[in-house]
Amino acid sequence: MGSFRSLRYASRIVVPSEFTASRLALYLPEVATRVSVVKCGVWPSDSRLPSPWESRVAIEHRRGKRLGHPLLIYVGTERPRKNFPFVLQLVKKLKSEFPDIMLLKIGHAGNELYRRRTMDELSALHLPEDEDILFMDDVSDDLLLMAYRASDVCVLPSLYEGFGLPAAEAIMAGCSVIVAQGHAMEETVKGYADALPLELNTWAEKVGHLCRETKQRPRLPLPNYNWERTADPYLEIIKEEVGQWRARRTLA
Repeated sequence: MGSFRSLRYASRIVVPSEFTASRLALYLPEVATRVSVVKCGVWPSDSRLPSPWESRVAIEHRRGKRLGHPLLIYVGTERPRKNFPFVLQLVKKLKSEFPDIMLLKIGHAGNELYRRRTMDELSALHLPEDEDILFMDDVSDDLLLMAYRASDVCVLPSLYEGFGLPAAEAIMAGCSVIVAQGHAMEETVKGYADALPLELNTWAEKVGHLCRETKQRPRLPLPNYNWERTADPYLEIIKEEVGQWRARRTLA
């Protein structure tokens, strides 16, 4: 908390969600009037969407491994607040109904300790790496888009988030999404995806239902998360702050 106290000296604080703004107002009420909410931008809404089949082929070529079906995707680190062991437990639970299920895990662990803990969890659950779990630590934006397109459901059970960029990306890519309740990610997906309590049976039931659906989801443009709506407010904030700084200089 001490590191955040420097925010008291900022003339303007920009955050990506109303949730984050409310947390700042709660813990640092003296900065509340200087907080502005500007949503994060996601890739352009007119970018070409590869087909799910094309995307699966690209991922398989990159990893030299056939993808399972259904395919779940998780994008993020393995830090404790990300609650990644919950995802592994979810895969284990779903294997009785979907023997060929696979999890595509995108992104670095965060550090070596987190990855060791993940590997210990895989061993305890008897989920072999490269059979049930496919790790891809380094991916380009194009490959990330293909990963979303190749997947059936994006699962994000974080304990705490300030925005939830992977959730917005997955929705924009036409991938079904489930997030945990109780933080900013619920705000990010509102009206577009499900936010569930962190109860394993509830998640397994919902993921199973989504995996049994055969209809391909369309791209869902999120009007609040395009680059224009992100860049324009930032520009206005900068102009306001520069104008106020010049006014103070003139008075001095």
